[in-house]
Amino acid sequence: MGEVSEPAWTHTGWAAKAATTVDAGRGAVHLRTLYSTGDDGTDPARSRLGLLTLQAGYEQPLASLWTGYLAAGWLRSDAPNPASGSTAIGTELVAEVRRRMGPLMALEFGGPLPLTGDFFRVDAATARPATLYEVYSCWQLAF
Repeated sequence: MGEVSEPAWTHTGWAAKAATTVDAGRGAVHLRTLYSTGDDGTDPARSRLGLLTLQAGYEQPLASLWTGYLAAGWLRSDAPNPASGSTAIGTELVAEVRRRMGPLMALEFGGPLPLTGDFFRVDAATARPATLYEVYSCWQLAF
């Protein structure tokens, strides 16, 4: 019988995140930034391009156990994609509702809309890929 080698779970890059929340009206404004280097480049299957993202969102109670969240984010790679020559990954819009199921549990439903940038072009002459449409749900247990 053949064997499949184990994936390499190591990563030689690093990441940093900064976030703040400010009360605003009945809800709260969330501001976040994330920076991640790529890997060291020894494994061609891993990205060496890094990531910078800036996010802003507003969360507001909708009912006693429900909250709504709207957000927008901007994403770019730290280094240009060799194929397209671009760092512009794109922007993303998100709408989400969350139902608290108890002190440690929640159920979320959301719909992000990523608007792809030039980063995803196959080369500089091709059109960027079509807009993606996503829907998700998540059952969370926090402890």
